[in-house]
This record gives sequence, C-alpha cells and structure tokens, in this order.
Amino acid sequence: MTVFGKRLSVVLLVMISVMSFVFAGGANESSASSEGGGGTVTSVTGNLITDEKVELEVWMINDREAHFTAAIDAYTKEHPNVSIEMSYLDTNTLKNNEMAAAASNTLPDAYYSYSGTIGAYYPENGYAIDLTDYAAEHNWSEKFLAPALTLTSWNGRIYGLPMTYNTFDIMYRQDIFQELGLEEPTTWDEFENCLAVLKENGITPWAVGANGNWDLQRVFSLVLEAFAGSEVNDELCVEWTGDWSTNEAVKAAFEKIKEWYEKGYFLEGFLILTPNDARNLWYQGQAAMRVDGFVWNMISNDRDMSQYGVFHLPSAIDGQTTRCSTYNTCVMLNPELTDDQFAVALDFFEYALMNPEFDGYKSYPVAYKAVTHPDVEGFELLEEILADNDTYGTMPTFDTALPTEVHARFSSAMEMYITGSIDVDEAAAMVQASLENYISENS
Repeated sequence: MTVFGKRLSVVLLVMISVMSFVFAGGANESSASSEGGGGTVTSVTGNLITDEKVELEVWMINDREAHFTAAIDAYTKEHPNVSIEMSYLDTNTLKNNEMAAAASNTLPDAYYSYSGTIGAYYPENGYAIDLTDYAAEHNWSEKFLAPALTLTSWNGRIYGLPMTYNTFDIMYRQDIFQELGLEEPTTWDEFENCLAVLKENGITPWAVGANGNWDLQRVFSLVLEAFAGSEVNDELCVEWTGDWSTNEAVKAAFEKIKEWYEKGYFLEGFLILTPNDARNLWYQGQAAMRVDGFVWNMISNDRDMSQYGVFHLPSAIDGQTTRCSTYNTCVMLNPELTDDQFAVALDFFEYALMNPEFDGYKSYPVAYKAVTHPDVEGFELLEEILADNDTYGTMPTFDTALPTEVHARFSSAMEMYITGSIDVDEAAAMVQASLENYISENS
C-alpha cells in the first residue's frame, strides 16, 4: 500500500475510533456492575467478565484527571478485584512518551491518542488492538453518531475507543461585535471588513498563539480552504498529492497571514504566545476571535457564555463554502493485553465516559447518541458548531492531517516568511520538501 493510501485510511480510522468511543456506551446501556461480594466484574449485559484480579496501567491527558479520578474510585469500589493506575500527562509529554514507549515496546495497557497521523502510527505499526469485532458485537453502529464511525476507520477496521469529538468554527466575542455594530459575516469581504473595523477601534481581531504547533495552523488551514476549495485542500493536506511549492492557493494563504500580521491583526508577540496564552487574552477581551470549539471547557471554567458567539468562515471563492475542522481523541489498547484486561478496559472506559455524575463530565463534548448535552447556558454554541458540521462538512485539523515533522516545519516556514527572512516561494517549498522527505522515509 502507498503511504498515501495508508495515511488516508488512518485519518479516517482514528477519527472514527475517537468518536465511536465517546459513543461506545451510554449510562443506561453500559454501566458495569458487580455480582456478590467476591469481586467479580460483569459486563453491561450481566455476563461474567472475570473473577480474577485485573490490573491496568493507563496514560491519560492531564485535563481529564478530575473525571477519571472519580470514575476509577467508583469502578474499583464496585469491582475490588480491579486495580487501575492512571498517569496524567500534558499534551506534548504524552505524545513524546508514547512514541518512545512504542519504540521500546513499553507502552502501557491503555493510552490516550488522537486522530490523524499522530494516532495512525500505532495501528500502522501493530501497537493497537483491532476493535472491529468488539464494536460489531456491542452495536457501536447504533450507539455512535454516524460521522464518528466514518471518521475512525482505517482500512475498514476500528482501533480506538473514542473519548472526545473536537470540532471548530470561528468563536468570537459577541459583546465586542455588538458594541461596534458588527454582524456575523456571511461573505469573505464582510469577514475582512470585520477585521478592519475591529482594528480601527483598538481591538486585536485574532487571538492566536503560534508557539505550540496548532493554533496558527488551524487559522491557516481555514484560510487555505477559503482560497483553495475543499478538493484542492484535501490534495495538499490529506491525500498529499498536491504540490505546496507550486500551488497558488498555498501562496495566497501564506500571503494573507502575513498581510494580517503586518496590519496588526494578531496579538502583540503572538509568535511566542502559546494557544492557552492567546485564549486567556481572548477571555479578557483583548482580542475578538479565534478558531475554537472548546465550549465545554469554557463552561466548566465558569466563563460568561453570553459574551460569546459562533460563525462559520465564508469562502473567498464565489459559490463555495469552507468546512469545519475536526479532530478526535481516543484510547487505544496495547496488543499485549490479556483477555481479562481487554474486557475490563473496554468496560471501564464505557462506564467512565457515559456516567455524567463523575466530576469533570462537563469538560467533554458529548458524542454518544444516548447522552444529551447538559441544560447549561452556552451549550447552544456547541450545538451550533455541530450543526455547521452537518451543513458544511468536516476536514481534519491541519495538525492532525499532516505528520508532526511537516506541521513543525510549516511553523518554521511561516515565522521566517512573515518576519521577512524568506519569501513566499521559499516558505511553500520548505513545507513541500518536508512532506516529500516524510513520504520517502515512510514508503
């Protein structure tokens, strides 16, 4: 199989797996229970899983600690023969540690992962269990949203236990727009006018932190979609059949980012700001908009949701639209698991993710069909973004569609270009060369 064929299949698989896991079981269908006092573990159907002692080691993203701490406590009290040791790591540490552990064959029993090329590495190289048969036996097609399952197939096989489905539009400070008399733009010219009016009134348009390899990339990805259209964008970022060095839409997108930089449309010092730095400045009203969708995080941190709104980025091409960018997170399972560990791991995560009483539940975008969003102010914004998914379609985020090496090289090229060290042709050529090198090394 070509690298492209493997790559495209992986993107689809890992994204599906992510969503399928979030949908994997609801509180009504998939809570585990114990039988008797002997510490047995039974499945949601009441069938015996095991009466043996089961130990699980898990690596998890650190912003899920409150949720899983509560879930582990509840689950192990019901099942005293089960022990779950969960380590919580920040995003970059987690990614780096997992790659190193895979290389040394020391991955934990279960580990947090992503859609796109980041997660694709593990099923491609035999580090994740094929869950397709389990999914069929447990009716995942009925439990999960259809797009989730579509996005998480790799060569038609499911490898991840979906945790979250993350999708993005332009989120903006509605209070600032209202104060300036701005309406949500529906054309590219209207969008550009919004940026100009914001700047003229002392408001930085974009809350973006370029230090982190995803915030600026997600803006660029949408701008590229606006100038290239979905078909060409996919050739460049998903299928890897396009040529960055000669594509005029690529150069137009680079030039647009530089134009906005020179006009002061980004926060001062944005090249060294992290995404979290930029988001916090946005919360403080120091910038007006960002590519975002973490509504649940905003709610759980008690943001005033009446201050925020959502709009979809218009296309710069007449008669076309742009898509929403998306990525998923999931849990993958180590192929070295015993049968008991495999069964208990799946049961635990289904139990943990589908029970809303556990602390931290609101921090999840709920994708499972049987679970509705809490009746909390602000969740209508997430519903609006999900509706835009249906209306306009979706594409993988730039940072999950392209290999880590390539989007890191993109960051360098963009910084060198907008600060005047290289021209646009050289910037585009840098990205193309990095992509060709990756393909050559992984063919």
